[in-house]
Amino acid sequence: VGPTSRRLTSLGEGDLIMIRGPFGRGFTLMGEKPLLVAGGTGVAPIKPLVEEMLSRGLKPTLILGARTKDRLLFLNRLRRLLGSKLHIATDDGSLGFSGPASKYAVRLLDEGCFDAVYACGPEAMMAALYRAAERRGLPIQVSLERYMKCAIGLCGSCAIGPYRVCRDGPVFNGEMLRRVLDEFGRRRLDPSGRSTPLEE
Repeated sequence: VGPTSRRLTSLGEGDLIMIRGPFGRGFTLMGEKPLLVAGGTGVAPIKPLVEEMLSRGLKPTLILGARTKDRLLFLNRLRRLLGSKLHIATDDGSLGFSGPASKYAVRLLDEGCFDAVYACGPEAMMAALYRAAERRGLPIQVSLERYMKCAIGLCGSCAIGPYRVCRDGPVFNGEMLRRVLDEFGRRRLDPSGRSTPLEE
């Protein structure tokens, strides 16, 4: 725990703090019938996107993925919102499709008539979705996660190619991803700044 975390945890009710931001870019709406894929905690930014899409009369389909059924977040809320447009994928097969959400997404892309793809979750999953969307000529947006020290674009710890996730992202479109294919889904900077392979 660093000095900032220690200071924040020592604050009491009514104490004032200063917040800078938000920085970076979020999702932008595209398409009428988008496919959204959320893996694990990647559902956190996808859930409000689903709500916004529904409020605008769009018809999103969501694949909610996790390692096991016990790790599916916001499941009941998303069921109420999406009904039959919610699909489940668990790596262990404990609920819904048995296997990675990206594999299920490829199947739905082949069967459905989607006009855009959105994703947040493990980077290997998002890289597979990027390739699937590119093959089909579909626009895609993914929300990346990188180790961030300063979170204001100065330190470069969150760099991917010419971009800084904290300022240029976290949401990247297909055009931006094409510029970082040597890193996206393959490598990232660790806390020391060394390029390391991504864990599967």
